[in-house]
Amino acid sequence: YLGKNRPETVNRLLLPIKVLWLLVNAFLLRIFGGTLACHPEARKALEGIRDSTFVFYAGAGPLNQRYLRGVAALWLLTATLTRILGTPLVLIGQQIGPLKLNILNKLLFRVAFGRALFVGCRDKESVALCHTLGLRQSIVHFTGDEGGYDAPADWCKGRVVLNQLGLRPGFVAVQIRLDANSPFDTWMAWWAEVVN
Repeated sequence: YLGKNRPETVNRLLLPIKVLWLLVNAFLLRIFGGTLACHPEARKALEGIRDSTFVFYAGAGPLNQRYLRGVAALWLLTATLTRILGTPLVLIGQQIGPLKLNILNKLLFRVAFGRALFVGCRDKESVALCHTLGLRQSIVHFTGDEGGYDAPADWCKGRVVLNQLGLRPGFVAVQIRLDANSPFDTWMAWWAEVVN
């Protein structure tokens, strides 16, 4: 809906209009239960957000100045639509920034994420930036990178990868974040002793 099968210059001209119309239709859907001259794909997306139990953003790092004209813009738009439609929003494992601290960025992030139920940040700089952007301290939490809590892959799958790389079993490979951004400070001495 936001940009298909047209020359890029046409898409760039139409994009702000399409985004504004999407926001208007989100309000109409929330208030009146319907949309006005809404593209079928856009209506389906809006209804999907409205009918969801919640919208969940799993860990990533696109919410920075470099990607504001790309994937971050889509995340901010989706979060704003989620807010308009009254669907709860949860973010975990986020790296937020670096960002220029101008009025527009503060407004974009506050509107998009200001009503989130939970904003989990994987580094302390992101937590501080969220507070600087005006997000409530009660929703912003330093959680580390939740990917570290995932269950390990099945050993058979791991063995196939090791064989493809020409590596033989008999060693342990560990990647863990051991820096100021780790929420596991109390476990560091224990972990270092185990690995040693």
